[in-house]
Amino acid sequence: KNPSGLIWIDKDNIKLFEVISDRKTLSNTPQDNWILPFNSSIDVKDRLSIELRTEMKQIRLDRLIESGNLPFLTVWGDAIDIPNSLDVRLNLEVTNVGNQVAIGPLLVLFRAKDYQEVLRDNLYMDPTSSNVKNFNSLLPSGTFKLPTLPIKVDKLNDEVHLVASVLYKTIHGDLLTDVTEISIKTVLRPKMKMAIRYTTKHYLQEDTYEKIIAK
Repeated sequence: KNPSGLIWIDKDNIKLFEVISDRKTLSNTPQDNWILPFNSSIDVKDRLSIELRTEMKQIRLDRLIESGNLPFLTVWGDAIDIPNSLDVRLNLEVTNVGNQVAIGPLLVLFRAKDYQEVLRDNLYMDPTSSNVKNFNSLLPSGTFKLPTLPIKVDKLNDEVHLVASVLYKTIHGDLLTDVTEISIKTVLRPKMKMAIRYTTKHYLQEDTYEKIIAK
């Protein structure tokens, strides 16, 4: 006998409806639930805007990149040996190779192997994980040279891995970061090998940007 009383449900599918019934009891509770109740079209619109926020941001970013209507901030530089020390001096400059101004940029330098580690370990929100340098807005073709940064080298490792994330606002109101990964081979002193690779453009949350400004 069909326990749900719905005679059109095949007995092999009864369990599915039992699962749905169980999930309904979690509505309006803190527990995770994939059933989302709504009372009006406004509720549906609000819910969809939350559920699709990440996807829509990525679509918007992709369209902006395709149109070329964005700043692109690239990082270049070199590493210099510090005599009688394991540490090195890092000289970096940021250039806007895009065709729009980058407003209020910040360079955030992380001691991380790659950008995935920055995201995975939420290093943006850790005030001890990075160096922050702010500079004036960068017009297209504009360049900003940062003061020399001392970088400590691990005695047990002949490589230094850094992630340079340049955060900025655009004229469209977006908060973006251009990310560059840097690796330095210090074993080749005094002539060290330094590799700099532009990695990605990424959206930022407002609270992340504000927290970094406050550092």
